[in-house]
Amino acid sequence: MKKSIPTLILLAIFAAVIWLGFGPVYGQGSTQSQLAVDVELKSAGASGNTFNNCQSVTFIFRSSFTGTVGGIAFTSTDVPLTVRAEHGDRLRAVPYVVTAGTLCLIEAH
Repeated sequence: MKKSIPTLILLAIFAAVIWLGFGPVYGQGSTQSQLAVDVELKSAGASGNTFNNCQSVTFIFRSSFTGTVGGIAFTSTDVPLTVRAEHGDRLRAVPYVVTAGTLCLIEAH
């Protein structure tokens, strides 16, 4: 003889499934779409720091550039330098000095 599950238990399980199915829905979004990006050209004689709390900073050494980034010398023959924060962290401000030429800063924050 087969035993059947009482109707009340089936209704309770069905109600629990429905109840849990209509709970809040959370989506995982990318923070990349929420970034603000600033692009600046710095000419000879400029010095300063990048924004504090950026997720990434790119330094593009334009024509006849000489100067320093983070205390290290660069020239226009060097490839662009990108500094990225890891795992959602933020960067501290990076100092730069433009001795000659032009420096392009791209800051994502």
